[in-house]
Amino acid sequence: MKAGFSTYRFSVFLLVVILISACSPRVSETIDAPDLQPASKTITEIMALNSLQGHSVVAIDGRARAQASGPDYSEQGTLTFTSNSNLSFLTIRNSIGVEGGRILADSDSVIVYDRIERYAVKMSVEQSHRRLLNGFTAFNVLDFLIPTLNENEIIEAWETEREWILVDVNEREIIVDRSSGNITAINVSSVESDAFNKFRFSNHARIEGLLLPRRIQILSNDEKSNIFLDIRALEINPSNPSFDINIPDDIPIRRI
Repeated sequence: MKAGFSTYRFSVFLLVVILISACSPRVSETIDAPDLQPASKTITEIMALNSLQGHSVVAIDGRARAQASGPDYSEQGTLTFTSNSNLSFLTIRNSIGVEGGRILADSDSVIVYDRIERYAVKMSVEQSHRRLLNGFTAFNVLDFLIPTLNENEIIEAWETEREWILVDVNEREIIVDRSSGNITAINVSSVESDAFNKFRFSNHARIEGLLLPRRIQILSNDEKSNIFLDIRALEINPSNPSFDINIPDDIPIRRI
């Protein structure tokens, strides 16, 4: 692999923080656990165990160390992020602090600004399906770190000795630790081997009354590619979150 920081490649792999598979075919997956059985608690009771439910979080601002690796690449750097219910804004720096790019996403579009190569592109959500990360599309950082579970969308509840397993209408599996009530994993069904669809949450710490993960691992379906995020700072409900991507006037935003 060529030495140094590849802005575009690193930007694309860090997009998984704001992206989640939405256009890959959904397939039913059998939960593989030898002691799996129907949950002994109701869905309402299981959801009530999680500290995130019932809290009003409208925005977040933070910083994370990030590392992305796969069969033929390895990148690391720092990610700063701001997110509310409508927008997610990322700034990406390499391991020595040089800013490589910025990414702004909403429910309709994604803008990628590469400061090193000095170009900016904007694409619709539908176009991002085809161009980014094997069919990944816009996903909100706030929802990623502090997922809101809708009881009406949960269709199954299972348990093992250590975990509750909730399955929603999109065949997404939400894993909840029985002893703490923390969400420890989310699995998204996909038939694509290289789609990032396995999310692991650990090292939970209390921040303003919420137990939130400080360590996040994101795995591809074949588990050959990994993204690790180590949250270093996180502010809940910042007073004045900024989403200014600040692209210079002499750099046109190319629509693709």
